Amino acid sequence: MSDRQQRILNLLDESGPRLHRLLTQLTLCEQTAGDLLQELFIKLANSSAVDNVENLYAYTWRAAVNLAFDWRRKHRQNLPLDESL
Repeated sequence: MSDRQQRILNLLDESGPRLHRLLTQLTLCEQTAGDLLQELFIKLANSSAVDNVENLYAYTWRAAVNLAFDWRRKHRQNLPLDESL
């Protein structure tokens, strides 16, 4: 197992529940939060940028927030317009 993979697994063990809570608060959907958390860790595992990060938790926290906001923007565009206004 590579150093990157070990760092990511340690992060998942230590911070996975906190990151899941964050994503649940931002998306208001526990199932979506789980999907985004999985996507987040897949992206981290495939990113060589992780090797140069000093504070992996802060980097991951910011990436999780960005992922949730991207999800919200995508789903806001799909909402029907309220024609009564």
